[in-house]
Amino acid sequence: MTTLYVLGSGSRGNCIAVESEGTAVLVDAGFSPREIERRADAAGLALERVEAIVLTHEHGDHARGAARLARRLGTP
Repeated sequence: MTTLYVLGSGSRGNCIAVESEGTAVLVDAGFSPREIERRADAAGLALERVEAIVLTHEHGDHARGAARLARRLGTP
């Protein structure tokens, strides 16, 4: 089963996760890593299952926390 988690969508930040068979990919990381962690926890998404972060484009509301979160998670 594939699950879509909308962690946020709007001018303040965008972050969506797609999970299938225990592996997840984040699409955009427009919040701080701490905020993404908080939102993922509230949604029931374990960030340790994230294997990659994909950015749709480089605007801050889509990419703000990507580099720091990738370092924390050890993901590309």
